[in-house]
Amino acid sequence: MIHSIRLCNFQGHEDTLIELSPGVNVILGDPDSGKTSLLRALNWLRTNRPGGDRFVRHGSDGKTSVEIVVSGVDGKRHIVERYRSKTLNGYKVDGREYTGMGQDVPDEVKEILNLGDINVQNQLEKHFLVLNPPGQLSNRI
Repeated sequence: MIHSIRLCNFQGHEDTLIELSPGVNVILGDPDSGKTSLLRALNWLRTNRPGGDRFVRHGSDGKTSVEIVVSGVDGKRHIVERYRSKTLNGYKVDGREYTGMGQDVPDEVKEILNLGDINVQNQLEKHFLVLNPPGQLSNRI
């Protein structure tokens, strides 16, 4: 379970902290208020993509980060951060740094997040499993 998400200099977010409640959370807001940026930030943390620095907030010092507090599969709370600047590029898990991973995500991050493609829905995708034909549903089970 994700407890909180912090975006620093990610797209339009200078320093945004979102605290989530247990269960289902809904993110609402006006157009261009940063809802999609939040999804992109989580995807960047989860997949280490996209590469480059196009998502760094214009006018910032060039350092961007996404940090989440999550309950891991071990039941403990962990802090996972993905960061990038002109000279730094890596992850931190509970303060321990992981760098030099290329396009991969460190195994420790994958294990703690426990988020696969099935757990993430993009903004304009069909409702998960609701609109799928029966053949596709049977492949998921």
